[in-house]
Amino acid sequence: MTRPLTPLRSFVSNVRFYLLYLSRSRIDATLNFLLPIFYATIAHLIAEASPDKIDPLAITVGAGLMGMWTTVMYGAGGLIKEQRRLGLLELLLAAPGYFPSSIASMTIAVSLFGLEAMLGTVAWAYFVFDVSVASSIVFELVVTAGIAVIAMSAVGFMVAAVFVRVRKAESVAEAVIAPLWLLSGVLIPVSTLPSSVQLISKLLPMTFGAQALRAATRGVWDLQAIGICFLLSLIYGAIGWMAVTAAARSSRSHGGMHLW
Repeated sequence: MTRPLTPLRSFVSNVRFYLLYLSRSRIDATLNFLLPIFYATIAHLIAEASPDKIDPLAITVGAGLMGMWTTVMYGAGGLIKEQRRLGLLELLLAAPGYFPSSIASMTIAVSLFGLEAMLGTVAWAYFVFDVSVASSIVFELVVTAGIAVIAMSAVGFMVAAVFVRVRKAESVAEAVIAPLWLLSGVLIPVSTLPSSVQLISKLLPMTFGAQALRAATRGVWDLQAIGICFLLSLIYGAIGWMAVTAAARSSRSHGGMHLW
């Protein structure tokens, strides 16, 4: 006799399903692999031409984070758009259970899929630019990369509340990717930004996730950055849950999704 799915088992099953769905898309898998390689190549060439000495592993991690951000934003928008195209988004809205849980499983799956971009970037840097990873810092890098996935999932979940109500969700993704790169300190250090912009950066969990990951490349645990990243991720996740719930309640009361 088949056991009924508990909410947790159902959620994990959804994450697994969407992760497999993304992995079997040739175009998504190809872009997820090629984009961070492109970012890493440019970053390393610029660093080699710079008179300042820059840690090559930190450059690699930064390029990997850019690839993850791109995958999360485009992936979340594209996945929701695909669900809408197939007529499944409305079914998810009408189905028993929490609609926010369905959207959260999508964003977590996309973030895990984006983690492949980080692994591909590190592998590319190892073989092409001779960037090595000391065995003593592997554990720190794995843990902080997981923290980065949590941070991106939280931001992606909040943005998904907008994606649900937008006809062309990928267009919204295009508008937020580059600002998120700048504000989270992936492209340039947050300290070089104007003081007013730094205040905005400190409201993003990914800013502290990136800070913790860069510290991990030096074998250092930045516990303060990790703690703030977790706290902001919880706040973003709660806001995202309330926003998606409000969008679902509005759609149900109007008998359909009113798209922008």
